Amino acid sequence: MQTKTLNLSIALTFLALLIGFSQTPSAANPSNIELDYNKTGTGLSAGTHIGDLKVIPQDSFEYQFELVSGSGAQHNPLFQLQNQSILTDQVIQNAGKKSVRIKAASNNDTIEEAIVIDVDQGFYPNLVNKNFIKSGNMSDTISIQDSATITSMALMLQISHTNIDSIWAHLTHQPTNTTITLIKTLSTTGNCGYDSMLVTLQPNANTTLSPQCPPIYDTTYQSIMGLNTFVKENLNGKWILNVNIPTIYGDSGKLKKWAVNFQNTSSSTPQDSIQLSNNTIMEQDSIGDAVGKLHLVGSDMNSNVSFNLISGKGDTHNNLFKINKDALYIDSTASEGKKQIRIQADDGNDIIVNTLSIRVADTSNNTNTYTFDTSNVKSIHEYMAKREYLIAYRDDDSIYTDTTITSTDTSRNPSSKKGESTLTSPEKSDQKMDVTAFYPNPFSQTTELKYSLSESSTISLRIFNISGELIRHIKLDNQAPGDHKMQWDGMNRKGQMAKKGTFLYSLKIIDQKGTVAKHRSGKVVHLQ
Repeated sequence: MQTKTLNLSIALTFLALLIGFSQTPSAANPSNIELDYNKTGTGLSAGTHIGDLKVIPQDSFEYQFELVSGSGAQHNPLFQLQNQSILTDQVIQNAGKKSVRIKAASNNDTIEEAIVIDVDQGFYPNLVNKNFIKSGNMSDTISIQDSATITSMALMLQISHTNIDSIWAHLTHQPTNTTITLIKTLSTTGNCGYDSMLVTLQPNANTTLSPQCPPIYDTTYQSIMGLNTFVKENLNGKWILNVNIPTIYGDSGKLKKWAVNFQNTSSSTPQDSIQLSNNTIMEQDSIGDAVGKLHLVGSDMNSNVSFNLISGKGDTHNNLFKINKDALYIDSTASEGKKQIRIQADDGNDIIVNTLSIRVADTSNNTNTYTFDTSNVKSIHEYMAKREYLIAYRDDDSIYTDTTITSTDTSRNPSSKKGESTLTSPEKSDQKMDVTAFYPNPFSQTTELKYSLSESSTISLRIFNISGELIRHIKLDNQAPGDHKMQWDGMNRKGQMAKKGTFLYSLKIIDQKGTVAKHRSGKVVHLQ
C-alpha cells in the first residue's frame, strides 16, 4: 500500500512538472497607451467623441482608463473619459495642441502617459466605429457658428469594406429641413481583395472612381476623401450630416472614422487670429523701419507668446521682413504691391498660424486729379481753402520733385483754360535745423519729434493720410532759437481720433520773410 501511494505521488509530481514546462510564456506587459484617433475641433458641443484608448502591446487583462494629474495634464479639464473613449467635456474655443495625462490600470499592471490631442479650427470629427448596411444612413448633429460663408467642405471616411457601391452625403438644417448636397451618387469599381481601400472623390464629381489599393502589409484603415466645393451664406444653427454607403452585395461593414472640415470665409475676424496693427508701408521706407505691432484676437494664450515667421502656404515674402518680440520690421527693400507673410504665435501650449498681407505703396509717383467747376468762383476758393493734399514726399535728404499739379487754374482764379505747375524743392537757407524722427513710432497715444532752431522761425507741421489728404495742421508762430519739441496725439482736425494706419508728415521752417527755409518729411504709424 505504501509503495502504490509513493508511485502515485511521484506520477503526480512528474505530471505537474510536464504541465509547467508545456505552458506558453506570458506576453510582455504593456508599455504604452495609444489613442486611435487624436483630432477634434473648436466649437463642438460637450460629449463629442474623439477616439478610443488601448494599451500596447495588448494582453489578456482588462484595463480601466482615467484622467490623472501630473506631467502633461494641463488640458485635462477640457476632456472626459467614458470607458475607453475620450470625449470633449466642454466647448473648446481655441485651436492648438492639447495635452492630457491618462492612467491605464489592470489587476496586473499600471501605466501612465501624456497624450496630445490636436484641436483644429472648424474641424468636425464625428461618428466612429459605426456599422453600416445597404441603404443605411449615419447621421450626426453639427453646430456652425456665426452667419458664415462656407466655400468648401471636405468629408473623410475610414471604412473596413471593399465593395462600396456608392457614396452620398448632405447637410440638413434643423428645423427648416433646408438641404445642401455635399456628395452626389458616386460609383466605385474594383476590389482590393482585403478589408481596406483608398478612393479619392473629385470636387463636384459625378465620375466613376477607381479604388487605389494600399500595400498588402498595411493593416491600417485607409481614408476615403470626399471634397465638394460650394458657397452658402448664413449657415448658422444646427445641421444634420447624413451619409449613405450602400455596398454591392448588401452586406454590412464598419465605418471607422468620420470627419468633416469646413473652410470659412466669413467677413468677421477669426476667433483665434494674429493681427497686425498697420499693414501699409512705403516703397521708400528703409531697412529696419517698423511696420507695426503683432497682437492676438480672441485667444486665451498666456502673456508669454512668441511670434515667428515660418515657412508654408502664404510665406511668399517672408524674406522681406523680420520680427523682434511683437513688432514686425522691414528687413529688405520691397517694390510696390501686395506682400504676403506667414506668422506663427506660440505660448508653449497652443499654436496659431496666420497669413498676413502688407501693402507697399509708391509715394514717389502718385497721380491725383482734382476737378473744379470754373463757372463758380466761390466754389473754387472754398474747395481750395478746405482741402490740402500732399503731392510730394520727402524722405530725409531726398525729395521727389517730378510731381505735376493739374487744375483748372494754377493761380486759384477762375479760368477756362487748363494749366500746369510743377513742384520744386525749397531754396537752401542758412537756417540750421536738427530734427529727430517721431518717437515712439509706431505709437498708440502720443508721439513727438524734437528739433532745434538757429533763429526765430514759424514751425508748420502737417499730417497726411496715405491718400495724401491733410488730416491735421499744427502751427507754432515765432519760436525762439533753441531746442523744441512738437507732439501729435493722433487727433484729426475735427478733434476725433484718427483711424489706425500709416501717416505722412511734413515739417516746415518758415523764416521771418515768410519763405520756407527748411522742409523735412517722414512717416509715422498710428496703432490706436
